[in-house]
Amino acid sequence: MAQLKGSYKEIFVLTAPLLLANASHTFIAITDTMFMSRLDETALATVGYIAMFYMLLVVIGYSFSKGVQILVAKRMGERNEARIGNIVDNSIILLLALAVVLFVVLFFFPEYFLSIFIKDPVLIKTGAIFLKYRTPGIFFNYFGVVLISYFSGIGKTIYPGLAMLVMCGSNILLNWLLVFGHWGIPQMGVAGSGLASTLAEVISIFVLLFGIMMVKGFKNHQLLHFKSIDKLEIKELLRMGLPIVGQTFIGFISWIYFFSCIENIMGKHDLAVSNLLKPIYQFFAVPVWSLANSVNTVIGNMTGQGKADEISKITKRFIVVSVGVTMVMIAILLPFPAFWIELISGKTEYTKDCLEALYVVYAAMLMMAVSLIMFNVIVSIGSTLISLTIEIISIILYIVYTYFLFHYTSINLAWAWSTEIIYWLIIAILSYIFLKTYDWKKKIRIQP
Repeated sequence: MAQLKGSYKEIFVLTAPLLLANASHTFIAITDTMFMSRLDETALATVGYIAMFYMLLVVIGYSFSKGVQILVAKRMGERNEARIGNIVDNSIILLLALAVVLFVVLFFFPEYFLSIFIKDPVLIKTGAIFLKYRTPGIFFNYFGVVLISYFSGIGKTIYPGLAMLVMCGSNILLNWLLVFGHWGIPQMGVAGSGLASTLAEVISIFVLLFGIMMVKGFKNHQLLHFKSIDKLEIKELLRMGLPIVGQTFIGFISWIYFFSCIENIMGKHDLAVSNLLKPIYQFFAVPVWSLANSVNTVIGNMTGQGKADEISKITKRFIVVSVGVTMVMIAILLPFPAFWIELISGKTEYTKDCLEALYVVYAAMLMMAVSLIMFNVIVSIGSTLISLTIEIISIILYIVYTYFLFHYTSINLAWAWSTEIIYWLIIAILSYIFLKTYDWKKKIRIQP
């Protein structure tokens, strides 16, 4: 699968295993939410909210590794596989250095960090306990996302899918053991949820290393040899990765701002309800995120081949599949919304409050199905500064809209979640304008 064609068959072959890979952290968040909802409302509100902070760290690493994936796919398209190991090794060095900084801040000063965003002292104290056990996982997570990007870039997505399946299964078992205390293990509550997720990430690393052995990555691609720090390679990784990290970071800050508004203006109950809606929204949008990941591989590979004229046609194929799959997800969710809400919460008291907002989430999912594909095409052709600009403009307008809703209207939860529709609509409009008006094909054709 060195040089791709972007056929419907390739799209499905690449994306199917990535469904598991992209669902993993969302599934972990859902698992944590399910166990916490069975403790009390404070635990549910805290872990759902604090897990979002940790997810920000995860997504920073994931965003940087998207640049790794695109570069690996490009080298495969160029048939320049000898450089792949150097890309992966240097990206691991960069991300582990970042992990050290983040670990120091969140492990030793969690309450100070959380107090920036949260007012409730109970939530801060509980969140600090959760972070103490969850934060060490950042090292294993960053190492893992680079390996996942490697597999995605070379088109061997079955191994990330297998690793994430093992991680999710481990997380369920470990949560059951540690949160409530079974098999002679002391009951740890919120701390147990954090530790369970960290240990599950450690287990997934061994599966990924096994996958590298199976594809002979240690030998053929010189993976994990760490011969030297390549300044030119690091410069290229930063050029590709930093704008993606930047757009992800500001996107998550806006997401945190949204939940802060709910906590500060609407209250703990609405925050708990939103923390039930969030994993449902994320879980049923996993196919679209998986397709966007495949876009990075296929378009990156086509860029390496210099086939600029094929990219527009392949983009349309991805959009067709994305919209179709999203409609299937909505069809699964639409007839039995109460089932999914009560499955996660274990209670019926949240169902009525969730239902109205859930219909708004359906519309947001459809808008995302188109927007995310076009946006990732821009990222994959190497126009990461353009994608960062689009993200900044979208977030500014999103925050303005959110501020207006919460401070100048009699807002309810459904109207609050309409912010997601606005965000994806702006992304779609700006991405379409760029792809239609800018001569990006010339840039691809003149590449050596």
